[in-house]
Parts: sequence; C-alpha cells; structure tokens
Amino acid sequence: MNINIIDFLYKKLCNFLQSLLNTKKDHYDNQSEYINDREGNFREIDNDNVKNKFDREISEKNCLILVIRASNISLVNHIKNKGKIDQNDCENLYQSTIYLNYDNEDKFLYEWQQLTNEKKFYISNEQEYSDGDIFLIKVKLKNTENRFNPNLDQIERYDAFMNLANLAIDIEVSERLDMEAYEKFNVYNR
Repeated sequence: MNINIIDFLYKKLCNFLQSLLNTKKDHYDNQSEYINDREGNFREIDNDNVKNKFDREISEKNCLILVIRASNISLVNHIKNKGKIDQNDCENLYQSTIYLNYDNEDKFLYEWQQLTNEKKFYISNEQEYSDGDIFLIKVKLKNTENRFNPNLDQIERYDAFMNLANLAIDIEVSERLDMEAYEKFNVYNR
C-alpha cells in the first residue's frame, strides 16, 4: 500500500510540474518585446522573425575568397573560362591557394566592388609576372562549409577543398593584381 501512495504522489508531482512548465512556456510565447525605433516610437518585435534572421545570418556564411599566385595563370584561366570549378580543379586550387577568407557574401561585396573599381592594384598584362602578383577568386557556396574557417588543421581544409566542386555555385575571378589587394579581405593562411 505504501508503494501505491508513493507512486500516486509521484504521478501527481510529475503532472503538476509538467503543467507548470507548460504555463511558463505559454506565458513566454505570448510575451511581446518592444524596441524603440529611430523616431522614438515603440514597436513590437516579432521573435520568430528575429530568430529566423539570426539563423539566416549564421547559415549564410557562404562566400570564399581564394588568393592564388599569378604563376598559376593556367589554372586561373581554366576556371575563369569555364565559370565553374570541376572536381579535377580542387587539388590544384588547394595547392595554389596561399590565403583565403570565408564569410558572409555581404561582407565581401563592398570590398570586391571597391577592388574592381580601384585600378591601383591592377597589373598590366604586358608586365612580367613577379612573385607578388596574385589573382583573387571569389566563390559563392550553396551550403555552409565550416572546414574553411580559420585555424583548422590541414586535413579538414584539404577535405573542404576536395568538396569545392560540389559546393561552388558562382565564381568570379579578378584580373592580375598586386599582392596588397588581398589585404582588403582579412585573409588567413590556407
């Protein structure tokens, strides 16, 4: 009989705690948050939209900038002419990349447009290649690929490059540039 009472009390306690949690959740879900806009008016925040926007910002880390030595002109021209990266290009891109940066495309957009407008970094095709000449390849990815993040070991980085043909959806290749051009993108070692 004592076991039945303990079992009964345990079930009652569990039901009470569950109803308490549901009440708190409903209360929280029905709460409205307000922010003060620029005009001094208060408006309600749609928490679902804020969460979705936050999730999108995290998941839109989808643009890769590769800094390639100009001595790899045949690889660069091959990718530029095709407008895509083939599986056969992945190993060569890995070997040819000296620096890279992986972030949200919006963060790169301004710097990329500014770079294409600033002719001070451009090197004439008549000039001989020097060790400081580079090409930049901007690769938009269809999915987030965290193995391009900084401070990862070379095995993970290599695997990310080997998957690049499957991830790349849009590619832009710069003209031949002076090495200083890559500094606009906060690049890190491959």
